[in-house]
Formats: sequence, C-alpha cells, structure tokens
Amino acid sequence: MRKIFSLFFFIFVAVPLFAQNAEQKEWLKNFAKEQNDLWQAGRQQAESLAVKWNLPIRKEFPDGTVIEIQGVQDGVPVYHITDNVNSAKTIATDKVQVGNSYGVFSLDGSGTNIGLWEAGGIPRATHQELDGRATSKDGGGAQTQHATHTAGTLIASGVSPNAKGMSPNGHIDYYTSSNDLSEITAAAAAGLRVSSHSYGQIVGWRWDYYGDSKWTWMGNENISPTEDYRFGFYSQTSQAWDNMLNNAPNLLVVKSAGNDRGEGPAPGTPHHLYPNSTTLVTTVRDLDGGDDGYDCINDGVGIAKNTLTIGAVSRIPNGWTSPSSVVMSSFSGWGPTDDGRIKPDVVADGVNLYSSSHESNTAYATISGTSMATPSVAGSVGDLLQLQQQLHGSTPLRAATLKALIFHTADEAGANPGPDYVFGWGLMNTFNAALLMKVNKDVGNDALIKEEVLNNAGQFQYQVQSNGTEPLKATINWTDPAGTPPPVSLNPQDIMLKNDLDLRITGPGGTFYPWVLDPFDPSAAATTGDNYRDNTEQILIANPAAGNYTITVTHKGGLVNGSQPFSLVVSGIAIPVPAQVSLTTPANGATGVDVNAPLGWTVGERASKYHLQVATDNSFSTIAYENNAVAGVNFTVQDTLNGLTQYFWRVRSGNSGGFSNWSEVRSFTTALAIPAVPVNVYPEHNSKNISVKPTVDWQGDSYAQKYWLRVSKNALFSNLVFNDSTITQNYHTIDSLAEQTKYYWRVVAINQAGSSAPSPSSIFTTGLFAPSNLSAVVNQNGKVDLTWVDRSNLENKFYIMRAQGDNDYAVIDSVLGANSTSYTDNNPITGELSYKVLAANDVAMSDPSDAAAASVTSVKEGNQPGVPKEFALEQNYPNPFNPSTEIMFALPWESNVKLTIYNTLGEKVDELVNKPLRSGYYTVTWNASAYNSGVYFYTITATTADGKNINITKKMLLVK
Repeated sequence: MRKIFSLFFFIFVAVPLFAQNAEQKEWLKNFAKEQNDLWQAGRQQAESLAVKWNLPIRKEFPDGTVIEIQGVQDGVPVYHITDNVNSAKTIATDKVQVGNSYGVFSLDGSGTNIGLWEAGGIPRATHQELDGRATSKDGGGAQTQHATHTAGTLIASGVSPNAKGMSPNGHIDYYTSSNDLSEITAAAAAGLRVSSHSYGQIVGWRWDYYGDSKWTWMGNENISPTEDYRFGFYSQTSQAWDNMLNNAPNLLVVKSAGNDRGEGPAPGTPHHLYPNSTTLVTTVRDLDGGDDGYDCINDGVGIAKNTLTIGAVSRIPNGWTSPSSVVMSSFSGWGPTDDGRIKPDVVADGVNLYSSSHESNTAYATISGTSMATPSVAGSVGDLLQLQQQLHGSTPLRAATLKALIFHTADEAGANPGPDYVFGWGLMNTFNAALLMKVNKDVGNDALIKEEVLNNAGQFQYQVQSNGTEPLKATINWTDPAGTPPPVSLNPQDIMLKNDLDLRITGPGGTFYPWVLDPFDPSAAATTGDNYRDNTEQILIANPAAGNYTITVTHKGGLVNGSQPFSLVVSGIAIPVPAQVSLTTPANGATGVDVNAPLGWTVGERASKYHLQVATDNSFSTIAYENNAVAGVNFTVQDTLNGLTQYFWRVRSGNSGGFSNWSEVRSFTTALAIPAVPVNVYPEHNSKNISVKPTVDWQGDSYAQKYWLRVSKNALFSNLVFNDSTITQNYHTIDSLAEQTKYYWRVVAINQAGSSAPSPSSIFTTGLFAPSNLSAVVNQNGKVDLTWVDRSNLENKFYIMRAQGDNDYAVIDSVLGANSTSYTDNNPITGELSYKVLAANDVAMSDPSDAAAASVTSVKEGNQPGVPKEFALEQNYPNPFNPSTEIMFALPWESNVKLTIYNTLGEKVDELVNKPLRSGYYTVTWNASAYNSGVYFYTITATTADGKNINITKKMLLVK
C-alpha cells in the first residue's frame, strides 16, 4: 500500500496553483482515476483479510454508528467510522438566513451544491426536509440515520422549524465514503466548492467492536503498546488529500475532528487487541488523548493541512456572548497534530442536534458528535458561497480565502486570547464572515479580502491606516503543497509545512508577530512569534495606536513550485465611513408602540455596525437607551423604555473608519406596558415552617393594576388551594392552609395591556397548627397554670414562652408528648407576665399561640424565679433550617458567655453572644441568609465568677 502511494506521488507532482485552470482539471481527472484503482485494490485486499480473520465488512452499531472497511494499513484492515435552529444560532448562521431578525442578509444556500460523503450509508433523499434536493452520485449504500441527519443539518428546508438546515434551499450530491478521494477529486474537477465529511478512521479504543460488549484496542503494539500512533500522524492519506486540494484551490473540504477523546477502559480491563478476536489481554494502555485529552484527531483527512477540521461544542441558543459561553463537548478530538499544527480549525454546535432521520419521511432524531458540527459549518459555507455569487457573480472564492475568513471572524473561545488546540481559532460566526465580505465589496479594491501570489524571494506589502479605535487584525491562509509523511513512529515532530510564509505588521509600537502555540505544552496560552508550523498566520493588535501600518508577507527558503498563492483578510483599518441611513419603522409620530420598541432602518453601505440613540427629548440631552455596536438593521429595545411616554430616536452607521452622519430624528409614543413578571419575595423558595396563615409577598410592577395569585399542592398548579385574580396589593394573607404540607405559589401581574408571564414558582412547607384558647391563672401557690387547646395532629412537644413587661419572649421550658394541653410555671417572676405556647415536632413548628397574661405579685419562698438548675444548650429549632433558627441556653448563675458558630473546617463564621449575662433562660436567633448550605456547629463557652468553665457544642444543618 505504501509503495503504491509513493510511486503515485512521484508521478503526480503538484502543478502551480493560481485558480483551477485547465491543467489542474486534467490533473484532477488523472488523480481521480489513479485513486480509484488504488482504492479498489486496497478494498479487495482488506475484504480478503476480513474473511480470513472473521472481521466485519460493514457494521451498524445500536447507537447508529456505522463502520465500513476501506483498505489495509500496517498489514491489517482499516475502517471508516461515522464521527438545526440551535446549531444555526450557535454559529450565527440564523442571522444571515431568510427572514432573520438582523435584516442585513437573506441567504438560504440557493444556487450552491454541497458534496456529502458518509461512511457506510446514504441519506433518505425522500425525507420531507430534503424535498428533491439530494442526488445520489455513486449509487451505493443503505439509508442510515447518521447520513440523513447530516444531510438535514446541511439543507433541511425547515418543515419542522427546529430542524431547519444551514442552507435550507441548497442542494447536496451524496456519496458513501468508500473511494472518497477518487470521487471528490472528480467532483472538484467538475466545480464542487464545498464538501462535508462526518467520518474518520477507527483509531485507538473501540467499544463492542466484536459484539461482545468489550473494548478493542486498534493500535500497533510494534510502534507503541500504550498509544495509537495514528492520532495526529501526517500519513499518506493526509498527503494525498493535501495534494488533491493543492490542485483544487476552490474546494473546501470540511472534516470532523472525531469523537475519541477520553475513550477507553480502566487500567487492566480485559480487552481485544485488533485484529485478534479470540484472545483477551490486560495490557495497560492510555485512554484516547491520554490523561490531558490532547493529540486525538483520528483521521488523516482531518490531520491534513488544507482541510477545515471541525470540533464540537455545546449549543448556545442565545448566541455567543463571551468566550465562556463556548463550552467544549466531552468527546470532541483535540490537537495538536504530531508536527504541532493547530487542529481542530474551528468549532460548532455538535451536542444534541435535532435533524431529519431515516426511519420515515417525517422522522427526526437528536444526535451528538463532531459529525453534527461538521455539516453545520459546511452548510454555513454554502450560504457564504451564495453571498459570494451575489456580490461577485461567477468569480470563485478560493478555499484558502474561505478558511482565512472563517478564522478571522470566529468568536473567541477558551480561557485565553488567540488560538488553542481545543477550540482552534474559535467558534465559527457566519454573520461576521458575511458582513466582512459585504463591507469589502462596498469599499472596493479588495480592501479587506485579498487573494495574492507570493513569488520566490518576493514580498507582499499592504499599507493601511488605523484610527486607533478598533483592534487591527490580519489573517493569511494558503493551500500548502503536500507534505512528506515521516517514517511510522509515535508522535514524530517532522514539520509538514512546505511553503513557510511569514506575516508581519510594522507601525507605531514596532513589529508585531503572529500567534504561536507550544505543542510541548498544549494547554499553555498562545503567545506571539515566528510560526513555522501552520499554513495560517494571524496577528492581532488589540489596542493599536493611530497611525500608518505596513502588512508584509514574505517566506523562508525556496517556494515549492516557485510561487505560493495566499489569501489575506484584514479588519480594523481606516476605510471610508459608511453611508448615512434612513429610519424605516415605526413611522414618525407613531403611537401605541410596544414598550419593547421594535426599531428599523436601512442598510448602510460599508457599515459593519450601527449606533442607536433613544431619548426623551429631541436634542438627545436625556438618553433613555444607547447602543453603539448594533449588528443589524432591526433592533428591539428590551426592558428599558417606559409606557405611555414619547421618545425620540436616531441612528448612524459605523465601521473601522468612523461613523456616518446621524439619520433624521423620529419620535414615537409607547403604549401602556404589559407589567413585568413579579418577583416572589415571601415565602422564599424551599422555605420551611411557614405559617399556615401566611402573608404572601411579591415585588410588584408599577404598571400592574391587579395580581393573580395561585397556590397549589403540585408543581403543575392543577390542585389549587387558593386562586384569586383580583388582588390589588402586592401581598395577600391566605387563611387555613394544611399543616406540614408542601405548597407551590406564583403570581401574574395584570393590566389593560395584558398579563405578564407567571413568576417562577416558589415552594414552601407549612409548620403546625398553633395552640389556641391559651389561659394563664396564678394559683394559690403563686405559680402560673397554663391551659390550651391542642389543634395539631402532628406535634410531639410544646415550647413555653414567657415575657415580663415589655421584654422579648424567651423559651423557658418544653412539654414533651403529643396532645398536651397544660403546663405549670413553677418559677414565675414577680410582675406582669405574658405567655405563649407553640407546638413542635422534630422537623416543624407552629406559630406562637395568642398571648395570655398573668400578674404575679409575690413569689413564695423556695421558688427560684427564672433560675435554671444547671447549664444547658438546647438543640436549635428548627433544624434543619433556612434561613433562621433559634438557639436556647440556660445559665444557673451569672457568667461571661460566648456563643459562636463554626463551619466544618473549624473556622469561625459568626459570633452571636460575647458578654456577661445573668442567670436565666436565653433565646438567640441566627440568620444564615449570607451562608451556604451545610453543617455548622454552635458552641457556648461560659466562665463563672469563681472560674468554673463550661463548653458545650451542638450540630445544626442549614438547607437552602
């Protein structure tokens, strides 16, 4: 196999790359024929070995994964393995599609054809989402879920809106991945511009390969017994694809990065060593990607220099807002390649994508994988190709230009600025790429996007200006001649870059260099310097000084073929300011405009952003809302404006050269606003021991005329115990809820304009029914007899509370046992006393009863008024609690007292008491609103006048 490839590359050397000329087309036709012959021979040999070793030719796994035999490598058969609304939102493709809210573009992939290659299967072309826009080109394969799903992600029309594809009016030509290089070469010669490949090679670990629910290791022990050398290895496959793409300059191959990261069993787990299906071994081997997850791109096509390799991240339904909003999936393959190049190139949504499925013409499925992220990018490229045709007619766009454009406009991802081996150049942003293409056309002279050729010993220079107001950025990419694969080994560091172009920017502040990464420290942040590994270079001057700059492209050594075409994309340079815009909606003087005002204006030529001002006066001295970075020409001012108010507004367009003049000024008057959603205040969410007659409180809205309060025993609010939509205050007392019962409550605000959404429901649990009919009588012994009616069915104790005069109530004792209805205070205090009783059990308590008064005029000798017999620290109540609990303690004599709260680390978190106290009973409340849930300890330390020390600690649980 290797000998055939070597001879092939000796014969078919690359021709000079300018545009896809007649010579290149002829080369591609010959290359396709040779690759077909090569693949047929390899497939025949692989099938013979598969029969000999009882290996599958094609297999579909229960999870929908498909593998199919392709050829022979290292003496054993190798296989291909399979690797929209939210997806479109994640990479901002929704902002360029027909009917989008931004209003700048209206793209749907019309006129574009996307090539789709799938391992072991084809899409269901009759699916309602594909509606006759999918054509079989090689006549083979069974319909599979994977192929139908990726086809839908590319071009689904949106019969089911959530499954709408990236190019919903585009067309696909589909193939199985068998003989893919020959087929795509022929397609490139026929003018194919973009292709999608969601498959790779089985590398490293594979679960259930032999159908016995065991792991199989696919590596070559002669090279390494612990790591499959093929991860990141620039192989003859990589070389062949780079060679083809070097002669098909207008074809962009979009390839999945693979889903191998972290795969493999625990050390010592019995497993197969491929291709042996009968013997299990326990050799300890690395997980795919090792301990740190790096170096697990699994296929020579994805490792090639000239392909666009895609990683998978979680969906971002509201679109990118910051680098932290881009969350890496658990499976996506990471770089670097063995020679240290940046892979994946970019990332897209690949987690839980909803798209068409093969079971019927109306079936859909949700699947994850870099397989799903790849058609998201390829389909979005279809929209960019449609835009290119709108802007420049039949003039093609080089694949290198598309790559430079995608890298240049990607949203930042990862912990540090610049590229990395996890997210590549970042999260694709289709809108940003399209906008740069449009502004470049508006400005003219290819000011922002240049397709150039660098000759041997030559240099390219581009003089630009910066106003110092925006970052200055330049990106180059070139389709590099095929590299020479190194001898098979583990992680060879041989540089595969053939034509080493160098990008520099000079100007105020000196010379600026491109990003570089360190493959020996793959998690380190990007720095700047000389990049001699990648065929992409990018310089970012985040805060340029105003002035003149020179962008220079040179090269090291001699250029293969004597020249190298390259593409340059720049932004942040001074260009002519954009054209003035006109306001469109609402009409001037409009009334009854929604308080979330939908505003619109015309597209400004050369505009990359817009500056919107809304004020309460026509001189704009009192600004109500302002935004100087609006991306589109439709914008809704959310949650800012008041109802029944006149506003004035204006817009100007902007770009890196500055801002246009302001548009005309218009006014509008808002309608009565629908009230805002109320905010639940009390009872708090998950609060316990709430009164059975709670006063429910919420944060209202000034536009509300009334409120609708509902209290239910279930989360669906289908078992209502209170339902009133006529409440005019932002609070209401509910009578007679059940004791120790969980309730859900929520509120809707209402006025003539409509109703708010319900507030998020809050949960609370009631306490116990309080005792009633409390009486207090001083008996003939000077003691106070208490009696009450027990109303609870769930109590097992009662707490007796007493106050003297205007002093606070304190717990003086407890009565154990259910159904108790009396108590005698044997130690009353002289004076006007007041008593309350509350019912409790181990998890709940009631409100205090109504008060009962008693007047004690004297205390008989022998009574010790209010003096405990011994030190005591009671268990806090309630416990668990949220957010407050009461701690009771007793002092038999005057003491210096400290009451302290500690966490489980022994750290003091609060101090409730630190002072001398007389003998008596005390109750202290701890409010833990500021603390996290968990176990806490409370300790009382008391020192008496004669030096006696007391230290008691108890545990309590805060549950929020």
